[in-house]
Amino acid sequence: MSTTRPPRKAVIPAAGLGTRFLPATKAVPKELLPVVDTPAMEYIVEEAARAGLTDVLVVTGRGKEAIADHFDRAPELEAVLEQKGDDKRRAAAGRSAELTAMHFIRRGTPSGWAMRCCVPPRSSETRSSPSCSATT
Repeated sequence: MSTTRPPRKAVIPAAGLGTRFLPATKAVPKELLPVVDTPAMEYIVEEAARAGLTDVLVVTGRGKEAIADHFDRAPELEAVLEQKGDDKRRAAAGRSAELTAMHFIRRGTPSGWAMRCCVPPRSSETRSSPSCSATT
């Protein structure tokens, strides 16, 4: 008897170069480009959290440190907004850090590694190889 566990983790490949959005992506990762007033990746992480996923692994590349910063707390910013009495913006500044547990791995070169680790293994393969151990 096989029991299928519901998914608990999401893997988001975010190591691409963003060439279709140049010149904007020279300074800002494409994943953080806004859709109205919210970064595109935040919508993805919100959806994962609503689906009950407890962990999100983001595979990034060179120049994508801002993604991890976005999903981290910004205590200095939150303190300034709290002193100003701007509770709405203070809540918005901390909201992305509270969505779900975020994990980041930086890959040196874009290679499709994240997606190969996510594909269900064939009967003769296993995902527990050292190169993909972060996703198991």
